[in-house]
Amino acid sequence: MRGYGNNPMGIITARVDSCLAVFVRKAIDAATLLTRVGLQHTTTGYANKQCGYGCSDHASASVIEAAASRTSPYNHTDRDAVSTLNFSHTLEHAKLAIGYAYELTFASVFGKRRGEGRMASVIC
Repeated sequence: MRGYGNNPMGIITARVDSCLAVFVRKAIDAATLLTRVGLQHTTTGYANKQCGYGCSDHASASVIEAAASRTSPYNHTDRDAVSTLNFSHTLEHAKLAIGYAYELTFASVFGKRRGEGRMASVIC
């Protein structure tokens, strides 16, 4: 669940596309740098996180709550409602999503890696 507390953004590191995870880290780093020079973007930062279950194919592109101890106790309960959200934290995730999409437009997404005949991600 996004928007609970004021956690760093969690980057999944287990059983994911490592290049895409690196790209997500770079997008967060770039957003943090923009904040330091006075352009408002995101200030949350990130922390690497392992999956407690088999990650799906989209996990390397996911940004989640970093610390399990800081996730919402209301998640998947009858109190999982708008009233329990931290909209400032949700806004940080939205800013990252926009920055991620923007940065991705400049990335070389597909190309051949040395020694490989198939197309592979080269964004890292």
